[in-house]
This record gives sequence, structure tokens and C-alpha cells, in this order.
Amino acid sequence: EGLVITEPGRSARVAPLYLEDLQGIYRLRRGLEPELAARSCAVIADAELDRLQAVAAGFGDPHHTIQTVYDTHHDFHAALLA
Repeated sequence: EGLVITEPGRSARVAPLYLEDLQGIYRLRRGLEPELAARSCAVIADAELDRLQAVAAGFGDPHHTIQTVYDTHHDFHAALLA
């Protein structure tokens, strides 16, 4: 898809991302992710749904460090996959 650039005798590197590309990616995600999350929540146990809600509540904390934001994001998606 052009996301990695390889050249003979050189290391592979990530291709530059442009604002238009990122906007397209996030438009696609906004279209897909709410539906996928809703479907996941419809089939998971109540305890897991409670865990998702508890993790999601942490997203609004303005005192999070970058590491905490990353960890919360990871925990939320791990709970969706559980």
C-alpha cells in the first residue's frame, strides 16, 4: 500500500504520511469503529461491558500522562477483543 519504502542496500523506512491521508484514515475509522464496538458490546458478558465502561471513563481525565493515555487506549481495545 505504499506505507513502507524499500531501496536496495538500504534499510526499509516508513513512507511520509500526509494530512489528507490521515484524514481519510480517520474518516474510515469513524465510519467503522462505532458499529464494530456496538456489535462487540451486544455479545459480551455484562462484566466485560462494565470493564469497558470503566476503562472508557478514564479517557476524559485531563491529568493523564502520555503513557497513561496509551495504556488506557490499549486496555480499552484489549477489552473489546476479549
